[in-house]
Amino acid sequence: MGVTAHPLDLAVVIVYALAMLAFGLYFWFKVERYSDYYDGGRTWGVWIVGCAVAATNIGAGNTMGSVAMAYRDGFSAMWYVTLQALAFIPFAYVAVHKIYPLKETTLAEYLESRYRPWLRPISAVALALATFAILPAQIVGGASVMTALLGVDYTTAFLAVGITLILYSALGGMPSVTYGDVYQWVLMLGGFAVGVPIFLAAAGGLSAVMAAAPPTHMSWTDGATGTWNPPTIAAWLVTVVMARFGSQEWYQRIRASQSAEASRRGFVLGGLMAAPFGWLTMIVGIAALQQLPGLANPEEAFARSMMAAMPVGLRALMMSAILAAVVTSGESSVNAATALFVNDVCKRFVPGRSDTFYLRLSQLSCAGLGLVALVLALNAPHIVEYIRLGFMIRTPVAITVLMGLYWRGANATGAAAAILIGTAAVLGWQTFGNTRAVDPFWIAAPVTFAALVAGSLASRGAATAQPLSGHSA
Repeated sequence: MGVTAHPLDLAVVIVYALAMLAFGLYFWFKVERYSDYYDGGRTWGVWIVGCAVAATNIGAGNTMGSVAMAYRDGFSAMWYVTLQALAFIPFAYVAVHKIYPLKETTLAEYLESRYRPWLRPISAVALALATFAILPAQIVGGASVMTALLGVDYTTAFLAVGITLILYSALGGMPSVTYGDVYQWVLMLGGFAVGVPIFLAAAGGLSAVMAAAPPTHMSWTDGATGTWNPPTIAAWLVTVVMARFGSQEWYQRIRASQSAEASRRGFVLGGLMAAPFGWLTMIVGIAALQQLPGLANPEEAFARSMMAAMPVGLRALMMSAILAAVVTSGESSVNAATALFVNDVCKRFVPGRSDTFYLRLSQLSCAGLGLVALVLALNAPHIVEYIRLGFMIRTPVAITVLMGLYWRGANATGAAAAILIGTAAVLGWQTFGNTRAVDPFWIAAPVTFAALVAGSLASRGAATAQPLSGHSA
């Protein structure tokens, strides 16, 4: 069941892609230093940070994926997005003042300075795995949107979304990514503010949509594919907060701010602005189930149902909002992966080159890593499951960073044990365990903590901890 594309719809997609490429080209000429490619010169204020945080958070998983979750599970799907957004608030108060003074470009570099040099490649690999578990989902989400909106074949949509995302991310680095996020956040707000009321009116109004939900979808804690009881809610909230300590994207966002206070207020603002999307996407999913029952791929529910309710002129606005929401997280992921690859791998094998050399290497590497993500995305599973796996893989590194910032007794042996054993526990439980009965976080977190503490205490006599906060600026 599709929507016939109007020429205006196609024009919007073309204008959207050209606008994003324009950001990349503009900052291709503006960015002159290697460091600026990853931190934008550390000049961003509260509103820039807040809009970028909110836009990055509302990606494929929090639009296509969360509507699909509501389509399958009902009211309980609201927790997935809402908790991710609200997690920015405690993160802002426990992380920003510790991370902002650091001068290291990447988390792996910080772990080297905090612990030992040999920990850097281990953590870089773990972080890269987590990043590449999230990035392909954004490309899949964008391709699904274009297929549903325009009726183009999936391969064409897949290549269009992937190549556009890669090009503008590679050309301008973090500055084009961040200002592109602000632009996309404005599109999202405009599209959702106009589109959701029209969609609900076409479905009979909010009260009618809620009342007509099937009995299986009316629980706020249980769904067909997942349980959101209090332990699961607590696990997901703590998982998201923890995972952000191991997120290269958020590490760069903090360091790109003009001050620690601007960063903290920006993260809080971004969380508050993104939180209502949990409710909005849940409502859209419930309404889509009523209007489009029996979809073989529920991840198409958002685009198909919203666009079917829109008149042509407003459909173009809604389309730009959906595209913005779906691809906005992808560019941050590819920039973060590039930082890890160039800073923690390439510079070790090709040291002592000029700043311009490393800048151009970053741009080429970003394009190359994006192409790798395209290949991975060909076999991507459902969007939400892929993103949740990425969060889980980040947990061991995140706990290692957190303990390094707050516990002077943590040392390199404990950190290496935590990353290796914690990652094995996540992947093992995800593969062989009962994830519905016990969330992987409750396996990964205690195993990682235990490994770090035990390894640090056992080797205390053989290793002296490095300074508590790494190399400060």
